[in-house]
Amino acid sequence: MRMAIPDGGGLAVAAVAHHRIDILTVEFNDSRGGAHSAVFFLGAGKADGALESFALAPKLTRIPIASDCGAGLTEPGSMLVLVPDWDGAKVPAVYQGLVYEHVMERFKKAQSVTRVYREGETMPAGLCPQYTVHLRVTAFQEGNSVKRAELGPIGMFVGTTQIAFNAQLTDRTGQLAINEAVKSTLRGEGESTDVADHVAKSLEKKYEKALKAADKKAPGTSEAAKA
Repeated sequence: MRMAIPDGGGLAVAAVAHHRIDILTVEFNDSRGGAHSAVFFLGAGKADGALESFALAPKLTRIPIASDCGAGLTEPGSMLVLVPDWDGAKVPAVYQGLVYEHVMERFKKAQSVTRVYREGETMPAGLCPQYTVHLRVTAFQEGNSVKRAELGPIGMFVGTTQIAFNAQLTDRTGQLAINEAVKSTLRGEGESTDVADHVAKSLEKKYEKALKAADKKAPGTSEAAKA
């Protein structure tokens, strides 16, 4: 709609059409031990009250699921997605939470994946995930959505949000080990946090292709795992 305003009026509207909000990120574990993040977008100043209520609550300690299941059977097509390693760059909590949640949702829709487990989640008795995904952030730059909107076409290059990962996919046998460099850049208008789903979508496409290729090279793998 702003693009339809003549004489550059749309850029002037963009400069005043954004409102300040508070972002509250909450990490928690569900009843099965799985790691979750919930992100709340609140009115300006509204997060302070929520933070005060959380301040007295005991902090839960995450217990990562063991990657070596010993004699357990492999659940064909199942995938364990570990909480990303954020030590490689200073990344705000909201991006950390959204990246993990979007990656989980994307893999749940992947055709080559039958079931997706969260870090810390209790596995069904006697079963272990076939695949494990681990992300390690390598770079992060938070952009400015207001600046991108104000500058119009120039916003494709100024105020961009960028995030990069080293992504690793392994299978339980140790025969499959895929390392990918995944990078996403958010340009133009849109919330900077949208970069989280861009990363998840790119990762899911890369691994979906890799898993299909691996399945073609090893016909009957799924049947052997079931046995």
